[in-house]
Amino acid sequence: MQFETQRLRLRPWHPTQDARHAMDIFGAQKVMNWVEPADIDTNLRQVQNRLQRYAEQTRQAKNGTGSWAVVQKDIGRVIGHIILMPLPDIKEVRSDHVIEPIEDGLPTDYIEIGWHFRPASWGFGYAKEAAYCIMQHAFSELMLPMLLAVAYPDNHRSIALMDRLGMKDEGVTTRLYGGQILRLYVMGAEFFLENAQSEQSTQSAQRAQSKQNAKGSVQPSVQTETTPLQAAPEAAPEETPA
Repeated sequence: MQFETQRLRLRPWHPTQDARHAMDIFGAQKVMNWVEPADIDTNLRQVQNRLQRYAEQTRQAKNGTGSWAVVQKDIGRVIGHIILMPLPDIKEVRSDHVIEPIEDGLPTDYIEIGWHFRPASWGFGYAKEAAYCIMQHAFSELMLPMLLAVAYPDNHRSIALMDRLGMKDEGVTTRLYGGQILRLYVMGAEFFLENAQSEQSTQSAQRAQSKQNAKGSVQPSVQTETTPLQAAPEAAPEETPA
């Protein structure tokens, strides 16, 4: 199973082939500080083993979840990692927890969306593009009711992305990942699909208006015996919606 966006291809991991480029992700302290600082990979064999685990998890998943390499199409190399996987539901909570938004007794198969990108690819919108693609898969094809995302409270870059994606901040939880203090964000299927449809309609209207404006700016040429043929002015370039 793989997905494509305008700039990215999301595909299963190829452990041997991808290890060198994946080292820029899982061997980067700037990345692993927000994942598991003690779990940083220091050589290609460790990266290959990690990617093998991810590939096996994806093959064994029967519900459309998984873990995918994110390839930047114009340079043909792996720049990131995106996941859609069940979250563990930890019953024990820390005594200093602030907010506990997940009620007891709910099933353990909450689905998490997560992303890790090499530092050189930060700031270009690739994580948002990949995450939006996986959200479409989760809600339109898998029919999931919601997605969860977590981050350390001081991981401001990841939290800012969750906000840009339109996810709802549910506060701080300690029930996941062994009781660590994490910010929890939620995206509901109904909210996402309504906004996706509205955005597509807006973009279609903008493209149609841009084309109409371009056509209207073209004036017909007139050729006479005394006036040389004048080239019609170039149509204004089509605007790309933000």
